[in-house]
Amino acid sequence: MAKQQRIGFYGKFTPTALDTSESDKMRALAGLGQQMMESTLAIGKPIIEAKRAEEGAEAAEQARTVDPVTGEVTYGEVEKMSAAKFGAAQYNANLISGMDAQFKMDVRQNLTRIAVEAEGDVNKFDELVTGYRSGISGRANLPIELRQSADTLVGAYREKIIEQQTTEALADAKANRALELKTASDDSFKFIADGRSQAAGLSITEVVNSINADPDLTDPQKAYAVAQYQEQVLVAFSRKELNDTVENEGYIAGLEYIASIEDNLPSDMSMESRADYIKTLTTDIDNSQKVEDAIQAEKAANVKLDQANNALDLTVQLLDGKIGITEIKQAARDGKISVGQFNTLENQFATTGKGSDNADVVDTINALILTDPAGAATLIQSVAGTSSLSSRTASTMLKSIQSSANKGGILQTQEAKSFSDHLRQNVINTNFGAYNDPKNLKLESELQIVFAERVSNMQEGETIASITNELIQASRKPLVKPVYAADYNTYLQAVAPNSDLYKALESGTITDAEADSIAEGLNSYFNSVDAYNSFREDYDSIMKGL
Repeated sequence: MAKQQRIGFYGKFTPTALDTSESDKMRALAGLGQQMMESTLAIGKPIIEAKRAEEGAEAAEQARTVDPVTGEVTYGEVEKMSAAKFGAAQYNANLISGMDAQFKMDVRQNLTRIAVEAEGDVNKFDELVTGYRSGISGRANLPIELRQSADTLVGAYREKIIEQQTTEALADAKANRALELKTASDDSFKFIADGRSQAAGLSITEVVNSINADPDLTDPQKAYAVAQYQEQVLVAFSRKELNDTVENEGYIAGLEYIASIEDNLPSDMSMESRADYIKTLTTDIDNSQKVEDAIQAEKAANVKLDQANNALDLTVQLLDGKIGITEIKQAARDGKISVGQFNTLENQFATTGKGSDNADVVDTINALILTDPAGAATLIQSVAGTSSLSSRTASTMLKSIQSSANKGGILQTQEAKSFSDHLRQNVINTNFGAYNDPKNLKLESELQIVFAERVSNMQEGETIASITNELIQASRKPLVKPVYAADYNTYLQAVAPNSDLYKALESGTITDAEADSIAEGLNSYFNSVDAYNSFREDYDSIMKGL
């Protein structure tokens, strides 16, 4: 039997491995989940934060309300978001910053108002701020950050007021020093000019001490200011002495005084100051001479005015027969009237009680009295007692001129001129070329004399308008309405192509000569109506205003 052989291996046996595919899948899924979660957070976190920021801003807006009627601002209760929540930082930041912006706006507006009301007084500012703080509606709801922010603003405004107070106090002190210095300086020059040497010396010392005590000046500046002031004092004393010399000894003595000053000027005085010193004194003496000349000229003018008034008064007395040639000669000897005025008065004495009134001359004088009373007086004096103007009328006119002057020139007022014109138009026809009866011209000139006399001597209760009304009513004749005046309102209507007068002429009822005469009568009638209506309008206006 053959030897049995060992069975050999045809291959190696490998045990079957454990099935791990499910575990791997689970592990892979877990990793994927982690990755997905991280991706989700990366995408969603910014969205949440942005949303939270927006919610914070909205909450800030809703925390502040304004009453639409009263305008009162109220701060509601707010709550910060928990830090554990997503987007809490963004929410809280926008909540605080939003409220802070609104609150700062309110605080600034109120602090500006308070600062104005405080008028630079820091104590009043603090008092008003305290009242404002306690009056904030919902103040307890404001986060601490906002209160701290408001305190910072209050502090800034307060510092500004303190700074302003300090600046103003320093400025006031400086202004007071300047005012005191100026007052003392002005006093010193005034006392020097008045010759009060002792008082001037006290003021001079006060000025020098004030300059030396000024904290804003350096020592060199003080020394310069004192030297400048002392030079001005020296000039002031010289001006006073020059004035006294000219007044007591005359112009030549004044010039000699200036020459002596020029020969003895202080050695330490600058050339510019020396020139100004002498120029001031020279100007003073020139001005004093001009003043003296003006005084003399004024005296001469016053003498002429006095003589004119004296001559007018003597003329009135002469015309009234109260004085004679003796009084006139004495007035001339005393210098109360000039030689020319004496000659005029002497001539008037020779013609006193004589003369007659010429309507044209009287009318001219009446017009001058209203515009140039001095010229009227001169004309009256030159023609009184002649065939142009009777002594009696001249006396009345001159008295009216004097009385008017005593009443401030009442006859030269616009009211007097206007009513004098009304009086004239209601007595005569003032149209160019119009014919007036000589009797009416004489009456008008006489009424104007009475008008001037009455107005310049008005009694209580009288007015220019009422006096004029009396004179017009006394001289006014009843107006008879012409046949051809019909119901027309004006002369032009009464003679128009369609008027009754024109129709009568056209039909042959009246002749051309008759038509002309009727037209002249119509013109006179309507002129009278217009003149009276114009007067009544002004008269009523004046009287209703009383």
